[in-house]
Amino acid sequence: MQPQVLCVGNIMLDMFLHAEKNPEIVSVSNAITIPLGSKIAIPQTDIHLGGCAVNVTIGLSRLGVTPVLTAETGDDALSNSALDMLKKENIDCSHVVITPGAKASFAVVLDMTGERTEFVHQEVREHNLPIDDVTAPWVYLASVGNTWQELYTRVLTHSDQTHAKIIFNPGSMQLHAGLEALLPVLAKTEVLLVNNEEAAGLVGKGVDSDLHAIMDELHAKGPRIVVVTQGEKGATVRDDSGQYFFQESLPTSFVEKTGAGDAFSSGFTAAYIQGKTLQEALLWGSANAASVIAHGGGQQGLMDPSQLEMSLRERNIA
Repeated sequence: MQPQVLCVGNIMLDMFLHAEKNPEIVSVSNAITIPLGSKIAIPQTDIHLGGCAVNVTIGLSRLGVTPVLTAETGDDALSNSALDMLKKENIDCSHVVITPGAKASFAVVLDMTGERTEFVHQEVREHNLPIDDVTAPWVYLASVGNTWQELYTRVLTHSDQTHAKIIFNPGSMQLHAGLEALLPVLAKTEVLLVNNEEAAGLVGKGVDSDLHAIMDELHAKGPRIVVVTQGEKGATVRDDSGQYFFQESLPTSFVEKTGAGDAFSSGFTAAYIQGKTLQEALLWGSANAASVIAHGGGQQGLMDPSQLEMSLRERNIA
């Protein structure tokens, strides 16, 4: 089947340590303390696939979109485990590069009553990904960690040659590089997906600055559609004509918020590329994010179309 979206990014494994009831880990204000040299029993652990591109690829697939993932991983046990998980999700891994002798990228996530502290290890990759033979109308461009510039340039060339539209969700490495470094990508972006802190930081403003003014500045750099998520408040979209759309976050039970942003992105993207309105796309994204928050982990709560429809009907929206 012809892919609809080429998803470009990282493959990660997220190892969750659920330690909310451990007396040896003390939470004080916005910090935790752990005794040096201690051996701490963890009552529950989980291992999930991670990485923005992976989460979005799985989210799109469950919502009826046909994605192909291109990323790089190693050949160690953790890398093989990640590939097995992807195949169980029926993800097309034909464009995943397996580098001999390389290791997996992973994060150890310490979960304390829903708040997470992440210890992240990113393997240095060459990112020589096989994108040239993929013809898809959309490219979802996510974070690839270090040394991302050359790959991003190749993606822009690929987009020019295939007329694929770019949905851009920059990661921390790209955001730290600053607005000037991202201008070539933004100039060719159809949809920009960022949170409110990221949006404000890109244009050098405080997080409490006028959101519409921030989105106007970002739109002026190239993206036709600017999407800003605002956590518990909801999410806002600015279209190419300057019209704004808002969707408040949907009520849900709270387990853990890892992957909520990616769940929103996959819901929004699936709706948008299937011709839904921007307001409908916001709703799909918000519902998907609420489901992931209620389940914990990056993929457990990602919905299929029937589950999405039921979720909206239960909230008297559909």
